[in-house]
Amino acid sequence: SLKSDGFTLQAGRYYILRAGEGIRFTGVDPEYFVVSFFGTFEFTESVGQPLPVSGRFDYKSVTRYWNRLLEIRDQCIVGQSVSFIEQQGLFCMILGELYSYRYTPASEYLAKAIMDEVVEHYTSGFSLEKLSRTYFYSANYIIRVFKRKYHVTPYQHIIHLRVEKAKQLLSSGNQTCQEIAEVVGYRDISAFYKAFVSETGESPDRWRRLSTERIGDYRKAEHAIRNGE
Repeated sequence: SLKSDGFTLQAGRYYILRAGEGIRFTGVDPEYFVVSFFGTFEFTESVGQPLPVSGRFDYKSVTRYWNRLLEIRDQCIVGQSVSFIEQQGLFCMILGELYSYRYTPASEYLAKAIMDEVVEHYTSGFSLEKLSRTYFYSANYIIRVFKRKYHVTPYQHIIHLRVEKAKQLLSSGNQTCQEIAEVVGYRDISAFYKAFVSETGESPDRWRRLSTERIGDYRKAEHAIRNGE
């Protein structure tokens, strides 16, 4: 375990230690990430809604800032110059994430976290079962809170994102429908066609043909305007 003066630190929580408070490690191979900042701003005692000195936090949301801090630390070790403004900015971003998690209703925070997962993995790797294990909620609850906030289920939004990406590829390249289907996450071409028709009312082939015609008409009109026709 990792102990500070007066309390034992627990996994899954953050702790803000004031100046002069000590930390001591006990046990074997403790797994904690400790960031020490030095400053005079008492953000834990500000008016309104101060940041508690201890609370839950979403590890994934702050990892990108911590990773950058580690890079800056390595630069300092080898004698490279680092940006003081960037360090302060990373510090404020971490505090902002802790504050946001503290004062955002759990269901709303979960919905936003699921949306991030959908946007990041909509072409592959999205799994409600995996999210259930990560966030300790049932798949039905995840679907319910997501739909309450965004008015669609996670899978409905995945289909929308896949079709929008497919429309971009259809209008901007020469890839076959089979290739595009695989790029946006469909191994079965028939499933891709079904989803595309459901979203647009057109087959991918017809949508590409109509899109090409629209682009051609636009270019003709643009040419006529430039030449005063």
